Amino acid sequence: MESLAQGPPQPGREDESAGSEGVKWLGATMAEASDSLRGRFAIPDPEQGVVVVEVENRSKAEEMGLRPGDLIRSLNQEPVKTLKDFERLSKKARTSKGVVLDIHRRGTNLYLSYMGPEE
Repeated sequence: MESLAQGPPQPGREDESAGSEGVKWLGATMAEASDSLRGRFAIPDPEQGVVVVEVENRSKAEEMGLRPGDLIRSLNQEPVKTLKDFERLSKKARTSKGVVLDIHRRGTNLYLSYMGPEE
């Protein structure tokens, strides 16, 4: 039986880094908007941001309304152009004070918000 040194990822943990593949936050995994993700989710080329690649069931991200394929363009009115931008902004965001995302979803620009207790 093979043992895992660090164990499996824990669902629902906030601000958990997912290495070079992406960043986990509020139960969603975000990644750089690569050409392959742009093609997979039909994201237009000039749009900048990070792509939601996975959303856990019953997570804050799902409650907020995030879906795989959403392109996050800003977090609390701060621009998100790269995964590093998203990591920096998500670490200082506090859900108890409210979180607002500006996203692009299938040709439509939307605002999603969440306010809830800190974990």
